[in-house]
Amino acid sequence: TMADSSDLLMSEGSGVASPAATPGTNTVSTDTKIEKDLAVVEEKMELCNSMINPGDGMPRPSIQTDETVRAVIGFLEACQPRMLELLNADEGVLGPSALERCFSVQERLTKLLEQVETLALTETGASTSAAAPAAASPAGSSDLLDFDSPPPPAAPPANA
Repeated sequence: TMADSSDLLMSEGSGVASPAATPGTNTVSTDTKIEKDLAVVEEKMELCNSMINPGDGMPRPSIQTDETVRAVIGFLEACQPRMLELLNADEGVLGPSALERCFSVQERLTKLLEQVETLALTETGASTSAAAPAAASPAGSSDLLDFDSPPPPAAPPANA
């Protein structure tokens, strides 16, 4: 229904005021609300892109551990299924212009999230600023999660 579809992009916790459309609300007001929501999604996409592709030789923050990056990615990941629901809603919910923009944003969002997933899977300590300090460990220490190396030797008995 129109009321259900108009609130698909932004949830209550998204920081965007989005009053629900009531049955009988015309497509123009629904389109206006969707256009505002799409603008927020595009803004977050631009922010995410600038974070994961900083340029100018700047180090990329860790996609896996940087809280700010994770928050932006989480927002975008939450928007994706809502956009799909909106695009699959009954015909006539959106006007042609809003529908076209929604398809365009959805396509770009999918590509960006695929890039994020690829970067997260290939992320190493040397490729991120946040993980680089953690890669350096004190001499002689062993990584408890390193299953490929043998366990450290047992400490000699205290009374030996």
